[in-house]
Amino acid sequence: MESFPPCAADAVPIEPISMTKTAPVPISVSYTAEEFEQIKAGAFVEDIWAIFLKENVLHFVRARTRFTVYQLAFVETEDGFRTDPEASLANRDPEQYREDDNAYDAALAEFIINVILLRREVPFPMHERVMRANPPPKIVLLIQSKAAGTFVEEYYSWPKRGDAVKQVAITEE
Repeated sequence: MESFPPCAADAVPIEPISMTKTAPVPISVSYTAEEFEQIKAGAFVEDIWAIFLKENVLHFVRARTRFTVYQLAFVETEDGFRTDPEASLANRDPEQYREDDNAYDAALAEFIINVILLRREVPFPMHERVMRANPPPKIVLLIQSKAAGTFVEEYYSWPKRGDAVKQVAITEE
């Protein structure tokens, strides 16, 4: 699995643009102290993401536009760290980021943490509105590439047209 160079808060290769319109991200995921150490290292995915931790907030910044897409807050727990859905935010400025589904943003942010920062193989979370169209594999990879900055076929269980979709579905609320 590919690994990316770390991205420390004091050495971000791009200057992030702050979010002006936001919505809460309903993400509540726990990580061990060891996993959090990997998360703290951040990652610079050239032309795609600058992901860095600053004051226990994980910033997801699009490398090309410098727009901040997510800010996920973490709190320390007895066993490690967990995301704080009360203090985690997604960009809602349509000029900077077009998604407006909070639940999907939570799933996508978790996917990015798993794949880019923790180097885990997990399925890409396709939005229900996309899955209804049962897109061909190449379209799914394009969506995955644009949304998450990953382009790895192994992360997707390819459905055949007419088959029940084997992918993780995120429904609109």
